[in-house]
Parts: sequence; C-alpha cells; structure tokens
Amino acid sequence: MPEMKQKDDNYPYNEQIRKIHSLLSRNGLDWEDIKTLFSIYWDKNNKEKFVDTLEAGRHLIVEKKIPENKIAFKNFCLCLNEIFDANIDISVFSNNGIRIIKLIWDIILAMISLFVVFNVIGGLVLGHSSFVKDPNMAILILILLILILAFFEGLQISITTLRLKNLDSKSSKFSIAFNLHKKIKKDNESKKFLAGRQLVVIVVVFFTAQLTSFPNLNTIPFTNLVLPGLFVSLFFKLGIFGALLVLWTGQLFPQFLANKYPLWFMNLYLNNLTLNISFWIERIGLTKPADWLAKLMYRLPILNKHDEDLPISNEEKYRQEVEDVKGYGLVSHKKILEIKSTGIELIYQGTYSFYQNDFSLLQDDNLIIQDAAKTWRNEDKIIRRENENANMEFLSLSEQEQVIHIEEETDPIPFSDKCKKFVTKLRPKIGDFEKGDVLLHRQKISFNLSNDEVMDQIFVSRPTKFIVFRIRIYDDPYSVDKLKIRVTRKDESVSQQESRTSKNISIEIKKNEQGYWFGEFIEFYPQVNSLYEFKWRVQYNS
Repeated sequence: MPEMKQKDDNYPYNEQIRKIHSLLSRNGLDWEDIKTLFSIYWDKNNKEKFVDTLEAGRHLIVEKKIPENKIAFKNFCLCLNEIFDANIDISVFSNNGIRIIKLIWDIILAMISLFVVFNVIGGLVLGHSSFVKDPNMAILILILLILILAFFEGLQISITTLRLKNLDSKSSKFSIAFNLHKKIKKDNESKKFLAGRQLVVIVVVFFTAQLTSFPNLNTIPFTNLVLPGLFVSLFFKLGIFGALLVLWTGQLFPQFLANKYPLWFMNLYLNNLTLNISFWIERIGLTKPADWLAKLMYRLPILNKHDEDLPISNEEKYRQEVEDVKGYGLVSHKKILEIKSTGIELIYQGTYSFYQNDFSLLQDDNLIIQDAAKTWRNEDKIIRRENENANMEFLSLSEQEQVIHIEEETDPIPFSDKCKKFVTKLRPKIGDFEKGDVLLHRQKISFNLSNDEVMDQIFVSRPTKFIVFRIRIYDDPYSVDKLKIRVTRKDESVSQQESRTSKNISIEIKKNEQGYWFGEFIEFYPQVNSLYEFKWRVQYNS
C-alpha cells in the first residue's frame, strides 16, 4: 500500500487527505470517534460497504496510508461530507471516461452561454430590439435593468438570512448592513420589503423581456445564416435568450453571492435606496390585493390547525449562538477513562473554535470530577487557521501550534453532592485567539481505583456540537457491569435547581479485538442545561 509521503500516481488525492486531516484536528476527533459516528449515520442494510468504508478510513487516519480501494475512499469522503458538511471534493474519484464526459458537457454549456450572450448583444447592436432601437441606449438600459434586479434579488437573500441574527458586533465594520437590519427585523417591515421588491422585480423582468425580444431577427447576428422558424419564435421573438441572460446575471448570480456572503452584500451602498424604493412602492398600495387575499386565508381553520410553533433545532441554536453571537464555541466535550488494576486515568478534552478575532482569554469550566486527583497535567495547543499556500501532504499541514499560558482556579466549585467543577483560564502565549483558530484544551488526571460503583458527569452548560464519554478497561477484570447513563434536564422556566429525567440508557461494555474492554456514548448537539450522569463498576482480583 502506498505511503502518503511518496510522490506517486496516488497524489491526485492530496486535497482530500489534507481536508480529512484538518477536519479531524479542528473538531478534536480521533479514529474511535469516527468509527462511532459512522455506525450512527450508516445504513445498516449494507454492512459490507460499511466495513470497506471504515477500512479505508482506518488506512487514512491510523496507518497514514492511501487506501487501495478508491471506491471505499470516496464513500468515506461522502460520509464525512454528510456528517460534518465538510465539502470534500469527490470528483477526483471519477474515472477518466466520466471526467471526459463532464469536461465535454462543461465545454458545451460554455459554448451555449457564449452563443446566448452573442445573440442578445448582437440583436441589440443591430437595432432589432422591440423596445429601443438605438444600440447604445439599448445596451445601457439592459445593464441598468440587470443591476437593479441584482440588488433587489441579492438583498432579499441577505435579509432572509440575517433577519433573526444579532449584528451588534458588526455595527462599526458593516454600518450600512447594521442600519438596514434594524429596519427589517420585524415581520411587518420584512413583509413590506418583500411586497415592494416583488413588484419591482416583475416590472424589471417585463421591460427586460421587451428589450431582449427581436421579432424581426431571423439570422445569427452579423451573419447571413438563416435560423429555423421555431428557433426564431422561441428564442428571438419570445425573448428566451434574453430571459436566460437576465436569469444568470441579474437573479441567480446575486442570489448565490448573497447566500454565501449575506453581510457583505447587505452592506453595499445602494441597498439603502433599494430598501426605501421597496417601502415606497408598498405604501402606494399596489400590493394591497395580495394582502387582502392572505388575510382571508389566515382565517381558514386548516391553516390555524397546522400553524404550530416549531422549536429551533439544537444544531441551529449552536450555529446562531456560536457563529453569529459569541464568536467562539465548544466543538466537542470528551471524557475518556482508562481503567487499569493500578488506577484510573481520565483524559478530558474541550475543543473550541473561534469565528471572530481578538479573544485574549477563554475560560473552560466543563471539567467535573468526583474524587481527589493523584496527579494532574495539561496538554494544550492552538491550531492556527490553515494557510492557503500550505504543503498539501498529510503530515505537513500548515497548523501552527502554540504553547498557551494556563491559569488554574485554586479552589474547585462545588457542583453537586459528590462532584466538583474545575475552571481553567487559557491565553495564547503570544497575541490573541484569531478567527479560524482551534483550541484543544486537554487534561490528564489520575485517580485511585475503586471496586465500588463509580460515577462521572458531563454537564452541557453551553451550546456544544457533540459530547463523548468513553471507557477502556485493561488488565482483565473479573467483573464489568454495564455503563448506565441517566440524562436529566435542568428546567429553564423555573428554578435552576429543579430538573427532570429525560432518558435512561444502558450500554454494554464489551471486549474488543485489541483485547481490552470498551464502551462509549456519543451525542450530537446535546440540549443545553442537560446533565449526563454515567455509572459503572469494574472489579479486579485483589
């Protein structure tokens, strides 16, 4: 099997390997996490495919080798894309025949696009427009109409995306967007914009259709090549060529741009005018009939019956608070217990991701332990944002690690009758945390072994992407009980002391192929204010 460091024919996969490695490190994941996640998401009906895909992942992550089974390699990338929205390119896995077909089709589409633009511009230059005969005026009006349409289409996407977001932290850098956002945060104001905007779009599209229809043109512009009558009727007289040009440039292009960069698009200077025009048109009252019809529909019992408030998913809550409000967040909260006849070692890891600049300090308060620790050591690092010009090889990623300064709180905070919470303040040794940084806060704590039932806890105090609790048991114990999990939910509506049990889970701890006992629990986007209580019992011969 080819080693990853070799420069051979397998290196079309450089980019995929780099992204997989970066995905793991930036989410605080290891191979055991990936195995569990895949077992959760995978279709259980295709076990053989699942085994092959996991084997490909093992070669990549554990053995640092490129899988020989390229289909399994592709499936591994597809699964990562589905679970993490990773956007790993899989086109490299297509065979040469498929690539050639795709390339030919792209060339055909490019030629069609050029042909459309050539015919529209040619028809305008030759004075065949049914709206304006002067070529210069016709082209100027077309550009103006496309620009007007682009602002209204893009602003609609920006408003839809940002309406429920908090832009206070962006008020100085994106002042136009911030002021516009204040105007359209309420449902009534956004409805006014949508109504006025839609009328503008209809009018602009109507004029554009008239401008780009050529009823007297029956040849390809600047040639004597006569076109079939049906072709002329569809594409010149009805203006389908013009409609395609306007769709590409005035509608889809600004919509795609605003969907990717909504804040930047909303901050464009002319958007103030765009919004005000929409409001003015709505005030005229030309959209009132639609409002009357909607109000009639609101009264229908069938709509009231189904108009229930849908709760925001934990995933969306995480994205909103972490990415849009706070600017940083907890990606993973992991606890790994390694139990031996000589004692217990707890490995705690909190992985934080930063979405904004200028954070000088982070306070981690997730570590909860029950017993007094024998030893304690910290292993922390910062993974800097990837450099676009980095070496693409798997083991040569441009991830700059920094030693960070740690300030431990001297006294742990009582959390429950048996457990205490430890708070750690973390700072970069040089500078601040930057946008795109990932902080891996890792602590190893050792305890004395107990033959009694042992308990540990994870409390979700902030939006978290996933939690992991894993047990590894060595040295052949004579008795291993099931891992029992009780999840209780702190009630936000009343006293924080009140809680309710939401579920009880029991997980088998089994002996694996490596010869040690293994059990784990993993959950994506756990509910905030949930307490996970883990209990187990391991007994060794004295």
